[in-house]
Amino acid sequence: MTADSIWQNIRESGQLLYWIYFKPFTLRQKLQGIHPDLGLNTSLFTLKAEFPPNPALKRYADQVYWLTVVTPIIITIFITPLISIFNDGEFNWLLSGFFLTGWILGLSLSTLNSQWLIRCAWWFIVNVMVGTFFLNAGIIKPLAEYDNHDLIAITRFFISLLFTSLGVFSGVTGGIAVGVALGVAGGVAGGVAFGVSFGVALGVAGGVAGDVAGGVVFGVVFGVAFGVAVGVAFGVAVGVALCVTYVLGFSRVYFWLPELIWVLILHLVTPPTQAASVLRRLPPYFDQLIHLPLPFLDKFIINAYSTNPSAAQNTIDYLITFTNQQKVALRAMAGIAINTLSQCRYVTDITSTVDNLHWIPRNSQDLSPALPLLLDIAASIRAAYDGTTPYRKVELLEQPITELSKLQGNLATGKLAKDAPLLGSITNKWLQILQDSRKTLAEEAANSPEIPNVYLAGNALLPNDAKERFKGRQDIFRAIEDISLSAQPPVFLLYGRRRSGKTSALNYLPQKVGSDLIPLFVDVQSIASSTSYENIVNDLVDQIKSSAFNARNLIFPHANADAISQDPFAGLQQWMSLVEKKISNKRFLLCLDEFERFEEVIATTNSRNLLNFLRHVMQHRRQWILLFSGSHRLNELQPYWSDCLIGTRTLHLTYLQKSEAEELIQQPVTNFRDIYEPNAVEHILDLTNGQPYLIQLICSCIVDHLNRDIRQSQVFRKATMQDVRDVVPEVLEQGEGYFVEFWQYLSDTERIILRTITQQGTVDATDQLIINKLVKAEIIRQNQVNLEFQVPLIRSYIETLVE
Repeated sequence: MTADSIWQNIRESGQLLYWIYFKPFTLRQKLQGIHPDLGLNTSLFTLKAEFPPNPALKRYADQVYWLTVVTPIIITIFITPLISIFNDGEFNWLLSGFFLTGWILGLSLSTLNSQWLIRCAWWFIVNVMVGTFFLNAGIIKPLAEYDNHDLIAITRFFISLLFTSLGVFSGVTGGIAVGVALGVAGGVAGGVAFGVSFGVALGVAGGVAGDVAGGVVFGVVFGVAFGVAVGVAFGVAVGVALCVTYVLGFSRVYFWLPELIWVLILHLVTPPTQAASVLRRLPPYFDQLIHLPLPFLDKFIINAYSTNPSAAQNTIDYLITFTNQQKVALRAMAGIAINTLSQCRYVTDITSTVDNLHWIPRNSQDLSPALPLLLDIAASIRAAYDGTTPYRKVELLEQPITELSKLQGNLATGKLAKDAPLLGSITNKWLQILQDSRKTLAEEAANSPEIPNVYLAGNALLPNDAKERFKGRQDIFRAIEDISLSAQPPVFLLYGRRRSGKTSALNYLPQKVGSDLIPLFVDVQSIASSTSYENIVNDLVDQIKSSAFNARNLIFPHANADAISQDPFAGLQQWMSLVEKKISNKRFLLCLDEFERFEEVIATTNSRNLLNFLRHVMQHRRQWILLFSGSHRLNELQPYWSDCLIGTRTLHLTYLQKSEAEELIQQPVTNFRDIYEPNAVEHILDLTNGQPYLIQLICSCIVDHLNRDIRQSQVFRKATMQDVRDVVPEVLEQGEGYFVEFWQYLSDTERIILRTITQQGTVDATDQLIINKLVKAEIIRQNQVNLEFQVPLIRSYIETLVE
């Protein structure tokens, strides 16, 4: 081995020792590069078979071994003179040497990784301790009054053997704490020196090695403790010295004090604009385990972000990944976010925060809950400004403005109160920016020849999004409210064909009925996917609670999970009683949308317990009213529904009345531009017969059709009857899902009859039963001569199938 290789080993061992004490997280990552199974707690010599093919692993094992052997001896030599100054007795190098010798021997044996050696060590140490005890109690003490040199020699021999065996055992097992405990039990190292040395050792070990237990750290610190302690004679004040030094060592005060002074110096000499230049000099970069708080660390990072964002983010990543300073990192992130959000002056500043602060975690409980909300609002604002037209941008801005106003109102309550001064100024500034921008966009929209496409041909309408686009159905709402508040309200059956607006009507119900009635919307389609009654009941409770809050801002009590787990429907009844007790002056309208999907639950569970529960609610819970909403009449359901739906009041949701349909076409939203010629409106009414989904769809296609012409000519024009005819193929294409579902819902015989009507206008009299069913389903009707489709667009779709 050359001199260069020796010095290289010394340097690497010194670096390893430094990493063990100050950079254990870096060491953990380094070890993963050496061997995938290697960790801070891994017993190295269990991997001895892999040394030949992995030289780096063997090199690391050798370095750990020599560090564990040599470091306690070196430190003992340097510490003992200092301890002797404060101790009256003479330092006993002999006993200390015996232990350290045994320690070295034990470590050497431990490299063999032999369980047999460990068992022998146990047997040897126990026998030595037992022998020493009986010898001391039975022979030495009775003869202690005699001056017997042979006896003294025997005693010293057994004590030396005891400490040597302690060292061997500690080294073999690698459990240094066991060696310490046995040494103390033997009555050794009872003075102040032991209290100091062992307290420092134990404290530093605990403070350093939360994940390094059993490794080099314990080998070093406990080796030092024993090497010093067993060489010192008996002393006093063990408890005080041990406790004080343990606390100081565990908290790493010895390292924290100079780090504190260093941070204060940096804070005093570094201007905020130069904070980025000193980030790499902060204590966490050279000490990854700092248990006591250091001031100004987050301030350095916050100030650095304004001049060097990447350096600040790298420092935050380092603190999170390689130190125990995660809270400092979170405080820095919060400070950076608040500074960035508060400096926004224009809409572009707000939208740019989405990208600039994308690395801020949204789900951390240590951050203010308002920060993720503001970042989400910023994302909504950016999405709004990505709208295709000024009108669309104005429309999309409504949601973030509403959310900002809501957040501003909540700042004085709950967890947000402490952040109210800072966040309040941000929300005020943003609201002013958005309101000014919305006004400008509204003026642009008014001056643009393009027509805003405000029609929504898709899923059920939601009040917060669709607003006044929902038209008509006042007779349904009036009947529900009047009958529900009667002395003995019946069960409701809201019936209507697919896409007739049933779910939309239920969504708007809270706005259409009085406050004495609380509509509770439940999507049965979601519940039907559950495979057990426990999951069904839990899902039902969750939907009811959510609906109560959305409809009336009511917070229903939590259900008893244990009770539901034991007996789902009994637990549900118990919860309903709690709700009734808490809100005793209201009635609850439980709206079960697509209730037919309960048939899947009955088939899956092979039980009608669910129907029995619903019947119980109808008969015995006066505050609860059931509304079943679906696309089937009673005579189309399974026979077992008849018992459950006796005495129901059927509410038929049919096509819109002509005035309601005209309003949906010409005034879908307030102040909508007049874009239709009168004959175009009449033709839309003829093609759709007031079917709300098809009206939204055909009008949306007409607006797109007109805007294509307007973009070319830059001249506004109204839709004509010919424009309506021109968009029919586009309507059939975009509404394919609706038409296909309609067609698949029919039986083969019904499809044949409809094809025949499409081609001939009539069918044989023998098919009258099927015809009557189709008439009742509002698909066809009888005129004076022939049968005709109630919705001509459906005829147009069937014509494409015939072709």
